[in-house]
Amino acid sequence: MLAIARYYYLWNRFELGQIVIQPIFARYYDLKIADDMFLYMRGLPMFDESFGYRATFARLAGKLDQARWELARAKSELSDVDVDRVELDLEATAAGQLRMKRAVLRARVARTIEAAVAELDAVQVTSNDHAWLADIRTLARAELFRRFQTPDMEEAALSEFWPRQALLFEPNHAFHFGFLDYQETLKPHYQSHHDI
Repeated sequence: MLAIARYYYLWNRFELGQIVIQPIFARYYDLKIADDMFLYMRGLPMFDESFGYRATFARLAGKLDQARWELARAKSELSDVDVDRVELDLEATAAGQLRMKRAVLRARVARTIEAAVAELDAVQVTSNDHAWLADIRTLARAELFRRFQTPDMEEAALSEFWPRQALLFEPNHAFHFGFLDYQETLKPHYQSHHDI
């Protein structure tokens, strides 16, 4: 279902995305538990992954209260759910992700392009990290090149990014790393190269 939801995200069908993931949440509430292993053994995605989609669709539809309501319900009805962690950053448990997120945030407030690139380049992606963190860095570069109005450099970064992330980042990753607004500007490129 999350794969279908990802396509709804790519085509700005946020309400349909919410609808398609709702059975996942209904199943969580039927089971009354959000333990990752318990859910995995039943063929369900982890709660924080599904919630990343929920939060993304809610934010982009201008209905962030729906995501807040979902967290409140999860806190009251599910055991083994860490709502505080999800509220702050659903993916904050991995050190590489934290380092990259910190670098992305620092790059966004850097006063020069050199300082911003240095922040991103300072993060070492190790074999223990998700390989897609390097793509986060590439997208962050493209975003900062747009901010500094260097379209040739942005296009060069995107030409590196597209072959590796043709579907853009999953909504939950875009949400956690703060790329929702920038990815929205990239959707027309995706849509112009793919049929619905």
